[in-house]
Amino acid sequence: MRMMRIANSIKYLPPAEWPVVLRARALAGVDAPDLDACLQAFSNHNDFYAKRLAGVSNWQDITPLSKSELAALPVVSEEPIHDVRTSGTSGFQVTVRNTVSERRFRQALAYRPFLFYPLATSSGNEMRQVIFVDGLEVDAADKQQWPFEFGEHKWLTWRAGIAAPAEKIVALLTSIRPQIIRGLSSGIVRFVEQANTPLDRLGVQVISTSGEHLTPAWRASMGSAFGAPVLDRYGSMETSSIGWLRHSSRAQMPCYTQ
Repeated sequence: MRMMRIANSIKYLPPAEWPVVLRARALAGVDAPDLDACLQAFSNHNDFYAKRLAGVSNWQDITPLSKSELAALPVVSEEPIHDVRTSGTSGFQVTVRNTVSERRFRQALAYRPFLFYPLATSSGNEMRQVIFVDGLEVDAADKQQWPFEFGEHKWLTWRAGIAAPAEKIVALLTSIRPQIIRGLSSGIVRFVEQANTPLDRLGVQVISTSGEHLTPAWRASMGSAFGAPVLDRYGSMETSSIGWLRHSSRAQMPCYTQ
């Protein structure tokens, strides 16, 4: 299946233009989509969609694609195809099939919030980040990097397993002095509670959590330890609990979502 080109899609602009356009669109008003035109575009895309959407005139009448249907669809591209296993924040393992350019654009979307964060770069416009992930391993400070250039910054990434000894993570942070701490809320909190050293001298500018609901106590713990603002990013698994929390305790708890 060849990828569909939607009118005004940012993806097909030169990558250097993505940050500017993504920022502008995030600040602009949302135009109502032409649903009829979108449905017609899908219907005309290829034989698969033409058959599946035959006789359908309303989006509400379209049944969701099953995993088996998606897995059976051929992907035709002039670029190499890469398969990546991921659960995102859905909790269900799926295979994401992308070309190199598509993977880069997906990465740009993931970095879009940083276009609005109050960050100062180091020499060479380097933006160093440590991401707290599942596991026991902690990257070496001199690990090989594959920099991602986005928004006039060169992003360098190290990963720290949330179950790793706190002293190993402290050693990494002290060596590279990251501007950004990212990752699982509970893992960062665990590290903060176990680290036997001041963390506010590291120069961390922003803590960006994801993957779990961020409680006020966790926010306060992380923000106090690093002396930096905590900005939370949510996915599908956290949406329902956050919505319920905002509705049920609005008087007691301000809306922290960034």
